[in-house]
Amino acid sequence: MLRPVRTSALALVAAVAIGCTPQEAPASSYPDVAALSAALAEADMTCELEYEGLADGDREVSTCTLDGEFALLQVWSDTDALAEFLELGGAAQGARASGVNWLIDVETVQTAARVAAALDGDVSGAAASTTAP
Repeated sequence: MLRPVRTSALALVAAVAIGCTPQEAPASSYPDVAALSAALAEADMTCELEYEGLADGDREVSTCTLDGEFALLQVWSDTDALAEFLELGGAAQGARASGVNWLIDVETVQTAARVAAALDGDVSGAAASTTAP
């Protein structure tokens, strides 16, 4: 009977170690931009990719129109490379929704906030410091 208790205790320790409570999971991740676009569609946010994802080794990118705004989608296969990209100033020009291995750059913080809420992500970028109506 101790085995289930150990498993629960280990799950709790793992959740605390990665900075979340047992009720919350880490932000979402996706295998490619097609899956990211499909997740947006499931959340009733149309994002038809302009072209198939272009890969450069560390990431795959594509674009779409999302809520009438230009959107740049990125899915990173190497999260260390993503962290380095962000540390070296890979900032969004407008606002950004992001998850474990993905970024979506859009024009307004309102759209970034909708995307982040739909995909269990975060909001950042130049416009993220402004107050959304």
